[in-house]
Amino acid sequence: MHSKFRHGLWALADPKISITSASAMLVGVPLAALNVMLCYGPLICMAAYVIQADRFSPEILWLSLPLGIFIAAFLWVNQFPDHDADRSHGKHNLLVKLGKQRASRVLPALYLTGYTVLLPATVWLGFASVPTAAFACHWSWLDPQTFYRHKLVQPMALLSFVIYAAGLAVGVLAAA
Repeated sequence: MHSKFRHGLWALADPKISITSASAMLVGVPLAALNVMLCYGPLICMAAYVIQADRFSPEILWLSLPLGIFIAAFLWVNQFPDHDADRSHGKHNLLVKLGKQRASRVLPALYLTGYTVLLPATVWLGFASVPTAAFACHWSWLDPQTFYRHKLVQPMALLSFVIYAAGLAVGVLAAA
């Protein structure tokens, strides 16, 4: 097992170490994106829910999966400006391996996955983030080489995450 990965897993089990520092230890590890999706989606949501409700909820776990996917989408578009520098310094992350053109096709796949997970749920307010996600996908798809210089793809991706989270919170509270 990769030593950084093993160290990162132990860090996740140590309550004295934050999720952020555990994620930082896994940079460059092949499954780092999965770590981010799990930490910033299901882990945070379930921890907050269990602390407040004193019980586990499969529904909250299910609804938190798109949160993790959408934050991964935001982090994905934030890698595009670093593509050339990463490649020149020998970093072989997934975006560098795919190249900007093919990597731009990953963003719509992430959003479609997140919204597909949301479909069976009763919290429809999460779909309020579709327009901002659609703009981010459209702009990155049309100009994968330089979209980050002249389009608001990164803010739209972050806004998609925030709108989904707000819609989810309002929907869950309204259903309670």
